[in-house]
Amino acid sequence: MKFKFTFCFALVLSGGLFGCSTTKSALTAGDANAEQIKLPIKFAGYREFFTFVGQDKILGMPTGADAIFKLAADSMIKIVDLDFKQMPYVYVVEDHFFRGEFDEIRGAQGNGQYYILRPLAADNATLGGFELVGILDGNAYTVQHINGTPRFVSYWHLSAGEHPESVYDWNGKFFELAK
Repeated sequence: MKFKFTFCFALVLSGGLFGCSTTKSALTAGDANAEQIKLPIKFAGYREFFTFVGQDKILGMPTGADAIFKLAADSMIKIVDLDFKQMPYVYVVEDHFFRGEFDEIRGAQGNGQYYILRPLAADNATLGGFELVGILDGNAYTVQHINGTPRFVSYWHLSAGEHPESVYDWNGKFFELAK
């Protein structure tokens, strides 16, 4: 019995049990190292964007075309209506990279980053690429409006009773961490 308890305790400390692992860190617009990522960033298309995410996000991730395609295929993209004249909607990308059942980016808790992309119009009314206008941290988010200006509020899942939030206000160029 003592061996079984010690073995399980060792697995928990090492992160070996499913659900006890943590996600890998990356730079965000709200981090102390944010000066390394200057928002907004323009991308010609999804391939360029997901290459950026893969290189910035997953330490040791293969950066070949197959890995970038898998990152894009595993990730979720939602169209979020902002009801804002300057920017009526954005795409919010929830990045995932699965190896078997385990998510290399978000881990078991689902914490990670959300990338806010604004579509850019080309001269002939077709899409002209995307502009990264925000990076949220957490595992859930909501959209609010303050005096007609959009803001994102994201929430972390840390434990059963702990759900800290971060507020990202639109500063005219990108969603900036306010608190």
